[in-house]
Amino acid sequence: MKTNPTDASILMPLFRHLIAEGATPLLVGGCVRDQLLHRQVKDLDVVIFGLNHARLREALDPFGQVLFYGKSFPIYQIRGLAVEFSLPRTNSDVETAMPLEEAVAIDARHRDFTVNALYRHPLTQQLMDPLSGLADLQARRLRMTASGCLQEDPLRVYRAYQLISRLGLTIEPETLAAMKSTTTSHLPLERIMEELDKWLLAEDPLKGWEAMLATHRLPVPQAPTSFEPLFPVTGWRHQIPAVLAAALPLRHTVSDSRLLMWAVLMAPMLAAERLPTAEAVKRRDTLVQWFQNLSRHHGRTNQLNGLFQALNDFLLLSHQQPGVMRLCLLTEPSLLEALLHALQPLWHNKHHRWEMMAALRRFQKWRPEALPKPCISGNDLKELDYPADSTMGTWLAVAYQMQLEGVEKEAILHFFNCWKKSQNELQ
Repeated sequence: MKTNPTDASILMPLFRHLIAEGATPLLVGGCVRDQLLHRQVKDLDVVIFGLNHARLREALDPFGQVLFYGKSFPIYQIRGLAVEFSLPRTNSDVETAMPLEEAVAIDARHRDFTVNALYRHPLTQQLMDPLSGLADLQARRLRMTASGCLQEDPLRVYRAYQLISRLGLTIEPETLAAMKSTTTSHLPLERIMEELDKWLLAEDPLKGWEAMLATHRLPVPQAPTSFEPLFPVTGWRHQIPAVLAAALPLRHTVSDSRLLMWAVLMAPMLAAERLPTAEAVKRRDTLVQWFQNLSRHHGRTNQLNGLFQALNDFLLLSHQQPGVMRLCLLTEPSLLEALLHALQPLWHNKHHRWEMMAALRRFQKWRPEALPKPCISGNDLKELDYPADSTMGTWLAVAYQMQLEGVEKEAILHFFNCWKKSQNELQ
């Protein structure tokens, strides 16, 4: 369990020890920025001037197990402490002989944006601002630290989207132009996913959406030959932000707000028009596979697939209570309900809107507060000579589906008994 990064009783002795070892520790980046904005500080980044890697590790050793990661820019942590330590992004052999102000200025130009290039001494609280980041912060302006900083780390383009959405910033024109011209196609998808997750959970993701449009990047599957979503959405430049805006007040109503926002982002490509079943399934599979490639997370992908399947089947299954129970088996009911509410801006056709609203009312009436416990167990099926192998899970799912549709336990067991006998006779 990590300690509170602002716990002075732990950090002050550590900072004093580093200073005694000849270092100048400076808080840098988001922790300084958020403190100035009176936002909660979640973790600390500390850049250590005056030591090399070996001496820094030795200086940290007395305070616990020292963890180390990163090749290009090594980061040190003490296990259990939400603080990252690094050396300045300069040649350490030269840096130790530099005046501190010069070394800080060089380090600042290697960072992403001026609002993240603010430094504060942990003991004296002196603020160092080599690139006028404080003025940018006060003006709510996002500005890159140097002309080549985005090429140095193209992931900073995606970081910009989530920063302006979280902090209410506006990208200055030169930075916006650099974002548009920076190539990001070679970035690891999981790192892009981390930034997009932060964007979707930000206070105002619509700011990031507008910046993505301005820099010709879409956070959804994109057509190979044009700046359009892979599947057509009429008026998508307005429809997608409309459903994002509708989803914002619903995020607190679900257990997984991140999954809700991803579903809302992609669902217009499923729900914008009536589709034949085969085409709907094809689209769903394509979107789910795209999400899997981006997230590298099977659990989240399966949840999204269940949610989209419930969305596709909603009108059909919501006519009767057993169908509503089946929908609740596919996905978390509150998640499906929130998604449907968020998609209302897409329901332009009066008849379709009436259908969906009526179905939603039936769903709200019939959905259970909690799904019942399965009445059929693996032992029940083993007593009927069903093998305890990989097929058992499938049979139990069938039994549970029958239970949700109102079939009594005795009738379910009778069905499985008859099925087993019929299969034995065929053999």
